[in-house]
Amino acid sequence: MPPFETAVIDGQKTQIRLLAHPMKPHMVCRFLIKMGIEVVAADNAADAFHAKFDSARRYALTGDKTGGWWYLQNEQMHEASRFLTHGVSEAEWFRNVKLEVIRLEGDQEMFHLRLLYLDIFTPLTAEIQPDVEGLDEPEFRLFRV
Repeated sequence: MPPFETAVIDGQKTQIRLLAHPMKPHMVCRFLIKMGIEVVAADNAADAFHAKFDSARRYALTGDKTGGWWYLQNEQMHEASRFLTHGVSEAEWFRNVKLEVIRLEGDQEMFHLRLLYLDIFTPLTAEIQPDVEGLDEPEFRLFRV
């Protein structure tokens, strides 16, 4: 067993802390946008080069941005605790991990990443602005970059 696991089992470690706020949210946002464009390309490679994604591709590749980019993070901490203490079954993994592009009205698109207890949304088209009314911290966190 690795030393960390041994320390947890022996009771030497009684807390595990997860970083709640990324040190460089602009880099996280760029990576999420890159992932979203790749999901678009996996469906249809030509669609990834549509003009509506120009701003997203430029920001993801170079860091040059037009407009305000952002991502919204939604955490279910009771689920995080359960996965950390009980592990993740193969069925839970396949049910709770996904990457998808959501089409909105007006030809707008968003990327959604689901990782077990964490949902992250970021726009792939620059015109989408977040509506966070009623989405309170700590369950929801909006990162404007």
